[in-house]
Amino acid sequence: MSSDSEDSVSVTLSSASERSPSPDPIPQTLYDILSVPITNTISALGAPSPADPSLYVLGDDVLGCLRDLKRYWRRDDNDEERTVARIFAKSNLLENDLVPILVQTAEKMPKVAVACADLITSMTWPMDLPAELQELHEQGITGPSTDYPLLVRALLSYKSAITHHPGAVRALVLVGLPPLAILPNKRTEREKQIVNVVLHCIRNVLAIRDLRGDVNKSGDWGELASLQSMLIRRLKDSGFLDVLATLTSNADTPVANAYSSVMLEIWYLMYRGVPAAKLTLPSAQRPKEELRSLLDTEGALKRGQTKATRHSRFGTAIAVTAMNGKEKFVMARQQGLRALPGETMDARKRGLAKRTKHTDDLGPEQSLSHDALNVLKEFAVVFLNSCFNTFFASLLKDIRYERPHITEADNVRLLVVSSWFVEFFLAARARADQQKAEGDKPEEEKTWTVSKVAECCEQEWIVWVVKRMRFAGDEKPKAWVELQACMEALTQLLLLVECMSNSPSEDLRDAALALQHKLWFSSELMDVALVNARTYTGQSLAYLEAVVQLNYVLLKLLERYAKGRGAMYVKKKTNAKKKKAKSLDEEGTFDDGDEDEQEQGPSYEQRRFEFEAFEMRFANEDITHTLLAYLARYREISAEGALGSERIKRVVSLLHRQVVKAKAEGLFFKVSTLELFRHILADERTLPDDAPHKELVQLVRYTLRQFFKEVDKKPFLLVEAFFPKNRNRWKEYSSYQPPQKTKRVRPLDDNDDGPREVLVKGTYSWSEQLGIAMACLEEDGHRDLVDWVRELLVLTVAERQAIVAMTDPPETLDPQEEMDDDEVRQRRSGPSEEAISKFTDFTIRYEKDGQQDAATKNPHLKLMFRLVKFQARDEVADPMDWFCPAWILPSDLESSIKVIDHFLADPFDLDGKKATSFLKKKPKKRRRRNLDDEMAELFSDEEVPRKRKDKRSKEKQQYKSAQFIEDSDVDDEAEEAFFKREAELRVKMAQVSEVTGNTMRATGTKKRKKRGEEGSKKRRKTGDAEELELDLDAVPIQQTTGEADSSDSEAELSQPSTSRQKRSTPGTTPLSAPSSPSDQQDSDVEMESPEKVKAPPRPRRLMLPPKAIEPAHSKLASPIRTTGKENVVDSDDDMAVTITQPMGKVKRRVVLSDDEDD
Repeated sequence: MSSDSEDSVSVTLSSASERSPSPDPIPQTLYDILSVPITNTISALGAPSPADPSLYVLGDDVLGCLRDLKRYWRRDDNDEERTVARIFAKSNLLENDLVPILVQTAEKMPKVAVACADLITSMTWPMDLPAELQELHEQGITGPSTDYPLLVRALLSYKSAITHHPGAVRALVLVGLPPLAILPNKRTEREKQIVNVVLHCIRNVLAIRDLRGDVNKSGDWGELASLQSMLIRRLKDSGFLDVLATLTSNADTPVANAYSSVMLEIWYLMYRGVPAAKLTLPSAQRPKEELRSLLDTEGALKRGQTKATRHSRFGTAIAVTAMNGKEKFVMARQQGLRALPGETMDARKRGLAKRTKHTDDLGPEQSLSHDALNVLKEFAVVFLNSCFNTFFASLLKDIRYERPHITEADNVRLLVVSSWFVEFFLAARARADQQKAEGDKPEEEKTWTVSKVAECCEQEWIVWVVKRMRFAGDEKPKAWVELQACMEALTQLLLLVECMSNSPSEDLRDAALALQHKLWFSSELMDVALVNARTYTGQSLAYLEAVVQLNYVLLKLLERYAKGRGAMYVKKKTNAKKKKAKSLDEEGTFDDGDEDEQEQGPSYEQRRFEFEAFEMRFANEDITHTLLAYLARYREISAEGALGSERIKRVVSLLHRQVVKAKAEGLFFKVSTLELFRHILADERTLPDDAPHKELVQLVRYTLRQFFKEVDKKPFLLVEAFFPKNRNRWKEYSSYQPPQKTKRVRPLDDNDDGPREVLVKGTYSWSEQLGIAMACLEEDGHRDLVDWVRELLVLTVAERQAIVAMTDPPETLDPQEEMDDDEVRQRRSGPSEEAISKFTDFTIRYEKDGQQDAATKNPHLKLMFRLVKFQARDEVADPMDWFCPAWILPSDLESSIKVIDHFLADPFDLDGKKATSFLKKKPKKRRRRNLDDEMAELFSDEEVPRKRKDKRSKEKQQYKSAQFIEDSDVDDEAEEAFFKREAELRVKMAQVSEVTGNTMRATGTKKRKKRGEEGSKKRRKTGDAEELELDLDAVPIQQTTGEADSSDSEAELSQPSTSRQKRSTPGTTPLSAPSSPSDQQDSDVEMESPEKVKAPPRPRRLMLPPKAIEPAHSKLASPIRTTGKENVVDSDDDMAVTITQPMGKVKRRVVLSDDEDD
């Protein structure tokens, strides 16, 4: 019966559905689909006991339910709306179920406790909201997104539940202790993961930020603003901080090395935003310091208020009349009695909204309770005593080896934690020294030894910090957060070095001196600090504070170190060049003058360091902008009490270096800066009455006095005050005097001078050449240089036309006045001679970056300079100093301007070619290196290159010994016999000359050798004298026209002569006979380097040999080499006698015929 009724009901329902169709079902979202099964699973976990709400009754399959919830949680990995997380948050899963289950099962049911801790860790994982929103934007997801405010509130509620439950943190510690008790080599992978889960769970809870404290908010708000303080106390009470300190001290062992990254993050989160100096105060004194700070702030506010006067009872009415006398205003404010009328009227206007700056990108300052601060101080001392050196050395090693558990964010955390603990150490040490000086026995006197933070003084640590700082600055965009962390770490390192320098221990002072030598010798720290000071563009206030403090400490220590040493050297990086082989240029010609260069890699050289020169680099407009941006907050800084006075002292010291020491007060002659100085003087009575603020007021007044003095000299400065002052323009309005420096002369070897100057090919007109030069600059993308040249011409014309207008006032020609034609033509054509005499050279100034290098090294710009008649004062100076000569008339300069304007509007027609193809390289001027240049190099202080030095030493070895050879076998009797034979020979020659009219024989006495197979050149004809003995006098060779430079070498010979040399034996000077004009053509002079001559001969008289000497036995004989076409001799019968001298570097070759041997 029942079955029939069920069938009838089903039939009835189906017929009803067929008769009236149901409406469209409402589409269900993923949240609706998952909320039902997840809620059922949560209900199966258990519930609080009705009898005792503090007791949680577990479900039958609590472990399975926890695993199911974990599976649901993994669905959010691919869900942009975070559906499961929102369901868990609305169900209060962690507060009502997970925390009670964890506390109840931590000791009895470890598997359930581990699963519960795993799920808690996943739910409390930090959420980077800006990064997630940026990721959604990059993926193009514009649809409905998750409810992020709900997730943020859920994280705060999770932290509140874990913190307020008395046994939650201890239960986490109990879950992680059993795996830690097992030896590292016996731990399973699951046991390692359990320890990792517990540490990450504590990390997650610490990473959740509290709400900002506000007395105007409700009590619940204040409770959520103090969760961090309560959590720190829970961590201490549960023993977790003791376990953490133990693991940290063993970070270099396998017991805890795998967890070093998460331990670093836990220390970072605990001490982030906590002032280190605040922890060093005693517990009883800390509330007094806070009260004093509040009173100082209140006093600053009261000083800034206008005091009431008797006019307050009746009101204030002040009438102000404008300068034109027509407009009148009435002011009814009390501040109108003291302030300027403009300020009083502007106060009624609505101010523009200013962009607020972040206080600190690393984390805002935390407001912790006194109990939490005491806990942090206690474990900071424990960390310094037992963990600092070991932990940081192990972490640095892991980072260098790129271990898998190390992330990129660990670099920033390591920098922040290290700088915080060093700052805490320095503050505690200073307070201990202060108490010791006052007679009180300091607490823990033996704790504050430098050995506790010795790891920060190691070379590996310093190199790593500077390297991270350089990498952060080179990134695009720059990693500002890491850059700030690096600067803070380096600042604390320099303060630690200063503390060691002032220590009474001699060992510490020596160590500080050695450490400073390494820091300053590298010079990279100094360069990076200046770069960071120039690149501030509006980052956080903490970043600005780090920049100012680093430069203040660095300059103070560097100045003290440089003054204590006679000479200081630093290492500078240079780009080493290597030369390539010669190659063909664009035109296909072989260019042997230029050699391409390629960077071989960085090399280093030592340079002398002058602190004054480095301080001048600090006088930069960008650095001034950074310091003024810091000084603009003087009201906020002054309200901070003693800490504010210390900050004002830093910025005033840096400004004093620019204004007074560098004499760069022109950097402050700007309207915005003068307005800031006016506000400082107006608020002088409200500033604290201490030394830093008094020095600030004195510096402001000194700068203003310099400004008005300069205005009296140069009224145009009032207009320049509206424009920025670059690196050169401020010098015109400052008391800065450039040092007298000798210009660096380029080396004689022109291969290293960069591109050679160029000329225009062909016979183009002057205007066409100028158009080609402009086309070359525009082709290289240097249109700004063309505009610069035009601007220089316009300025020069304006200057000279002003002189002409003042010297030659416009005059009307009187027809009755008698003037010659030349005077009339001069008045109508151009300036007078008097005006021209007043013209001065217009010096070209380099006002923008790159102009100086372009004017020195850019060949196209130099060509354009020369075409518009600019000249260089020194062609070999670096940098080159260009000027427009005074003799150039304004009309000529205007012609150049017109040509430039023409080619700017209508560029030169290149006919489809490159502009550089119309140019050719200007030939180099090569000159020989004389003795003066070589001796100047020998006695100069500069280092001589290795190749040149080796070459010079080789030259010395080759001819130095031959320079002082003396004849040791002089025989007087042999000389008398020799002169006697010579006299007899001259008599016989005279007799032969009377008979034949010639002293030469008709034929030679020596048999000619046969020619070789290769053939030989024509012989030289000899005289017709035959069977006659020649009377040859020992005279040198006649100097020909091309031998003007060899006069020094002829001074060593005995007598002047015009004859050819005879063949001689080695080591003797050949004799010569009277010569004829045809014989003079046989002498040849060649320039030859000393390397080709082994031993230059000494001049001496020739002993006539009994027989002819073979040419092969003479070391000085060689075939003649000439470039002429008439006397081309290369015969085996001829000999060339070479006479050289080392100083003149001249070699003479004289060819003698074999017929004259007798």
